[in-house]
Amino acid sequence: MFPGAQLVKSFAIKALTLWAVLAAWNTLAGGEEVALEFPGVETELGVAGVSEPIPLPPIASPADDDQLTLADAESKATAFHPALRAAGAWVRAAHGNWVQVGLRPNPEIGYAGEEIGDSGTAGKQGGFISQELVTGGKLDLNRAVAMREQAAAEQRVELTRWQVVTTVRKYYFEALAAERAVTLAHQLNDIATQSMSVSERRLKAMDVPKTTLLQSQIESESAALVEQQATERYSAARRRLATAIGNQDQELPKLEDVFARPLPELEFETVRDRVLHDSPELAELRFAVDRARWAVERATAGRVPNVTVQAGAQLDNVTQDTIANVQLSLPIPLYDRKQGAIAQACGELAAAQAALEARQLAIQERLTIALRDYKTARERVAKYTAKILPAAKETLDLINTGYQQGELEYAQVYNVQQTYAAKNLSYLQDLETAWQQWAEIDGFLVGEVVPISIDRVSQTPENMGDRRY
Repeated sequence: MFPGAQLVKSFAIKALTLWAVLAAWNTLAGGEEVALEFPGVETELGVAGVSEPIPLPPIASPADDDQLTLADAESKATAFHPALRAAGAWVRAAHGNWVQVGLRPNPEIGYAGEEIGDSGTAGKQGGFISQELVTGGKLDLNRAVAMREQAAAEQRVELTRWQVVTTVRKYYFEALAAERAVTLAHQLNDIATQSMSVSERRLKAMDVPKTTLLQSQIESESAALVEQQATERYSAARRRLATAIGNQDQELPKLEDVFARPLPELEFETVRDRVLHDSPELAELRFAVDRARWAVERATAGRVPNVTVQAGAQLDNVTQDTIANVQLSLPIPLYDRKQGAIAQACGELAAAQAALEARQLAIQERLTIALRDYKTARERVAKYTAKILPAAKETLDLINTGYQQGELEYAQVYNVQQTYAAKNLSYLQDLETAWQQWAEIDGFLVGEVVPISIDRVSQTPENMGDRRY
């Protein structure tokens, strides 16, 4: 090596590093792009010639029949999901309860025998028919209460539908993020493989020690493992989505690239008004309050006793006379004046009103947190897209080029590659978080689908106690 070559080489390394730092800083600061030229250097495709930080999957045209759009996934899930069928079954049960509690009592018919054996005869033989007359409009009040129970069950169907939609959306976004993670991992694996090939050439030229080649080989194997893990996560995410839409036995088609859409701007006041006004969760509780009000009316009407009317006829076998009889009876409200039932109904009304207010506060708190997380992730996605990822990409290109030309050490390449991978992964996480938070907010913050408890069924005649008549 000619005298001073070491000094020249050191100066070239420092200059190249300085140019890379200046280019990254200029991009982050929003200034004009710095044009860096390396005389005699040709960029290798696949290492420094990648045109995007994260290569986006091609967006299929709307006419692509093999594409599963987000709207298609939502439609399939709502048509398939058993939770919606269960919620619909409870509506039918509530309607049956409405029919039952408004029916009048059945009449009774019976046999009556008196003075049997008188003068050696059969005495008085005959029969009777009786009917309980429900007073105070209790049957209509029963149905008024049951009607609100049915309306609450219908709102539970709507709530469940939004839970299914939210679940499918989150699974869809998870699968999209996993798909992009596979693309990123494949790109990083290609870069690591190219770096290993460069290390092999430089080792043959006695330009780097063997430890550099060993380190690049380790990183290449690690990158391959990361790609394999990303592929497995992507497969699991697609299976999860397929299960949610009832397509678990078939291979899912390609997903629509929803991430290519701009994240919508959400304002707290607008979203809050929509949620508080249209939330099926709150609507269900409002019907519960209305039901409790009618239950108070029904309990109050219970103080009016029902009347039982009975009519019969008998043949007196002694005198051969036909005898008719009529009875009219009603309980005297001396001890039981339904005071306990009225107090219970009033307590349930107060509890229902408090539950509605508490749920409104809880939803507003959840909305505040969800909007905070959404806006934070959305702003980070915008910064990554506009500045950070382009700067990380340009720095990676410069470092890779310098390493191929023998101007830089592998440690510098490794550090930049790790930074590039970390920033892209953070970008993917923020992108997925933003879209999933949007799904929660747009779905009235009802969360993911959960099994419907059997306790959600309306009261039946068997467990209604005295409300029946």
